[in-house]
Amino acid sequence: MVTSGIVLGHIVSHKGIEVDKSKLDLIANLPIPNTVKEIRSFLGHAGFYRRFIQNFSAIARPLNNLLEKDAKFDWNYACQEAFEKLITMLTSTPVMQPPNWISSEEPSEYLPIKDSFPDEQVFGVSKLPWFAKIVNFLATCLIPPHWTLQEKKKLWLSFDEVRNDAYENPQIYKERTKLFREKNILRKNFEPS
Repeated sequence: MVTSGIVLGHIVSHKGIEVDKSKLDLIANLPIPNTVKEIRSFLGHAGFYRRFIQNFSAIARPLNNLLEKDAKFDWNYACQEAFEKLITMLTSTPVMQPPNWISSEEPSEYLPIKDSFPDEQVFGVSKLPWFAKIVNFLATCLIPPHWTLQEKKKLWLSFDEVRNDAYENPQIYKERTKLFREKNILRKNFEPS
């Protein structure tokens, strides 16, 4: 039985995804970019692993600002700090686990509430269920401004999961199409033309 293998330049095993040591050495020994072409090259190398680095775009923003059309090439402290931080984040962990965007199997802790219900045992959930953010968004139509890009992506991926579940379930699909047809019939009959 195969325990690990190379897939698209990564070593995939039961531990997770490992990067080849030669690629880590290449990234660690990259010189400081002096031209726009070298910055593009570095961001291309680093961008290959961007899904494993949280807030990659925020960290690489000073480097991306140098790539703008009419921007003057000015390698400053912020660019140097972003360059060094990306190199350390890429080379520090040889085994990288991709983030678990959607997990409906997160463990929840149930706390008994005995204050107001002495006869019955009522449980309060300390952790919100995975669909709570979807419900909050649908109720308010607002995304909190302090959310990171990853949290926003998780919300949209959750929407896709709910939509796919609805289409796979024939009963829900039937009800959704029935409501859609009724709404269109009402609109055609009662709206002024």
